[in-house]
Amino acid sequence: MVIRYFWIISLLEIAAVVLLGVEFGFGRIVAALILLFLVGLILFRLSPSLTTRRDGTSLPPDERLLFKLGTILIMAPGFLTTLAGIPLLFRPGRALYRRFLEKKLVPNLPDPVRLFVSFFGLGGSAPQDAETGSNRTWNPYGPTETSQDEVVEDDDPDTADAYNGDISSGNSTPDDDDIIDVDYTVQ
Repeated sequence: MVIRYFWIISLLEIAAVVLLGVEFGFGRIVAALILLFLVGLILFRLSPSLTTRRDGTSLPPDERLLFKLGTILIMAPGFLTTLAGIPLLFRPGRALYRRFLEKKLVPNLPDPVRLFVSFFGLGGSAPQDAETGSNRTWNPYGPTETSQDEVVEDDDPDTADAYNGDISSGNSTPDDDDIIDVDYTVQ
């Protein structure tokens, strides 16, 4: 399936270069492609400094990944890929691409690929259960956040306060007396 899209994009790129070459001259089109490659290369090399905020902090990994993807698309030979890469250089464009990736593309990926993509912060939802179609997981430490950013309350009042202790970095493992009656039945 990916191969099909690769061939379609390649044929569209060749058609765009030929049509623009007829209109503006092939020398100018080749010069423009070389210039776009150099601009993309410079942006790729400067991406660590371009993805750093004014306060010195770096953008989240998914933002950096999308920015680098934009520079790679600009370096790719062709005008359509360049047009697809330019919005990724700006925050609103990255937000649109991210929304598209999380809603349309990532849910259709196989589970191992989805897990890999989640390491970059894109579509970090757990694989859905085949029977129920739900990706909700039970958390003994209280309410959990789902991939849709909604808080899910557990039905059992004992599970909402299953752990009363401090889980800060110094006290990562609870003592036996910190655990309260936990019901492990799944409904």
